[in-house]
This record gives sequence, C-alpha cells and structure tokens, in this order.
Amino acid sequence: MDYKLIFLYLAAILILGCAGDDDFNLDKIPPLKPDLYHHLGDTGDYLSSQPVNYHQGSEIEYNGIDAIQGGEWIQIQWEHLVDSDLLVTEIYRFNLEDYEEYEDYLGNGGEEYDFAARIAESEPDEDRFEDHSPGLLGYTWFYYLKVIDIAGNWTKSDTVCYKLTLRPELISPQGPLVDEIYNTYFEWLLPSDIPASYSRLLIFDSLYNLIWQYTPLDLEDTVVLYDGPDVSGQEIRWRVEAIIGNIQDTEPIEGIIYTVFSGSESNEIEIIVQ
Repeated sequence: MDYKLIFLYLAAILILGCAGDDDFNLDKIPPLKPDLYHHLGDTGDYLSSQPVNYHQGSEIEYNGIDAIQGGEWIQIQWEHLVDSDLLVTEIYRFNLEDYEEYEDYLGNGGEEYDFAARIAESEPDEDRFEDHSPGLLGYTWFYYLKVIDIAGNWTKSDTVCYKLTLRPELISPQGPLVDEIYNTYFEWLLPSDIPASYSRLLIFDSLYNLIWQYTPLDLEDTVVLYDGPDVSGQEIRWRVEAIIGNIQDTEPIEGIIYTVFSGSESNEIEIIVQ
C-alpha cells in the first residue's frame, strides 16, 4: 500500500475543502445601508428669495420621491451606492391600507407575513426608479430598497412615501407655434375633486432651465397671461403641478411616523415662440 500517495490524496481533499469553506465564508459583511430621498420639495419653491429648480439642467427632477409628468407615476431616488460587490437592488412597495389591515390582522391573533411586494429590480449603478404600475392614484405608497451583494449579504434602506392625485389638464397653448409670448395666456383645468392646496405654472427652456413660474393665490385662477422674460425665437416647455404638500402624519409604521406629501404633475407641452 502506497501510504505516501494516500497521504497526499487526503491532504488535497483537506486543502480543497478548506478553500471551499473560505470562499463560502469570505464575505459576511452586509452592504452599506442605502439612503432613499424623501420628498425634498417642488420646482418653483422659494429658498433664500430665489425659486428652486430641481431639474438641474436635466429632464429628471432631482427632488426625491415625487409625482412625475407623463402619467400617473411616481419616482423614487436614492444616493448612489458605493459598495463594489453589489449584485442587485430590489425595490419593494406597500400602501398604507395594506399595512393597516396587516396591523389589524396581527392584533386579532394572526401570524406575521410580508405585507410588502417586490415590484422591480435595478442594476447596482442605478439610483432612480419610475413606478409606472397601474392603480397608484389615491393611495399612500411606501417604498424601500433591499441591496444584495454577490455573497448573498443584504441590507434594507429606510422607507419613503408619497400620495398621487389626479393631474391637471393643459388647455392652451398646445403649440407648436406661438406668435407673441406677451399676448399668450396659459390655461389649465384642475380636476373637480382634486384637494390641491395650490397649482403652479412652470415654464422651462429646452434644457430645463426655469424661465418663469407662477403660483396663483386663488386655486380657481387657472388662466394666466405670460409675464416672464422675453423668449422670442426659443423653444419652451410648460406644465402645471397640483401641489398639496403635507397632507397627514401617519400612525407609527414599524415604530416610525411618516409625513405624507401629495401632488401631481400634468404632461408637458413644447412650443416654439416666434
């Protein structure tokens, strides 16, 4: 019997086994906690006597969780993830009514269950998600992330919330051309059942620099004569937002009270001023 060969064989098995254990147990450190952005405000809000433009020269509005133009949709945003070994970012959502039913169920002796639904996945280098799901209107929605690394470690983010309402309807100008901007009235229609605190007209150039904004003092004031800078020979974009602001503070959700903001954005219309 070749004892030397047997010894070498057993040693190889031991080394390979240890190497496999090392690979399996190499990383037990969970990723850093993602930082989801709460609703930061709306373009046209005043800060230090100047209106804020959250677009920052981009079609995307960088103001955290918010309504977005184009449909009854909600965006969420988070700070760029820095871990280098992330595999996937999972996006979860639940609404206030589902959570309240869950709490009642537990209070009546029911067992715990996962009341949040995983609605999407994104690549680790992304930091924004648009929820185009049907049926978002009229509910208070909560979102959080779960980031998973290649070793299977995971971390949950904090939670953000928003309530989406019906959008304003743009009446005129529809474009594509406007002859004289200072003779142009911007008109829109607010849904009759919308509980908006106020509406806001926003006019941008083609690069989303804010040219002019108007916030009527009267909610029924929905016909506004242009009174901003001269934009002759330019392409401009306009939309109207229905802003409700802080509509409520929730009862504790898993021990945390959330401030719920609400609103909506119309579609945008592009026009060329002659």
